[in-house]
Amino acid sequence: MEESNWEALAAEKRALERAVAGARQAAHQAEALRLDPTPAIMLQLQWTREAAFPAMMLVSQYTQARLLSAIERKDLFTPTRECQRTVGVPNSQRRIGALNIL
Repeated sequence: MEESNWEALAAEKRALERAVAGARQAAHQAEALRLDPTPAIMLQLQWTREAAFPAMMLVSQYTQARLLSAIERKDLFTPTRECQRTVGVPNSQRRIGALNIL
């Protein structure tokens, strides 16, 4: 395989590593907030995306460790006030599309 292909593969691997770290942090956050399953999964999806492809951040092999630290500290993520508001609210009274995960 060409060298540029190996570099692209390494970049994808780093993105997956960040995505997994983001999903884990979101799972811990959802548990701490005692979120019901739907908001918890929506939070995991949002943080997974934000961790894999951080906005306005330099992403390279040289910044990976710094990005993973930011993920661990939860500094990288957009606050999700809607998740916190749905704690204890019955599913029948929730707006399913209330979280902006796109």
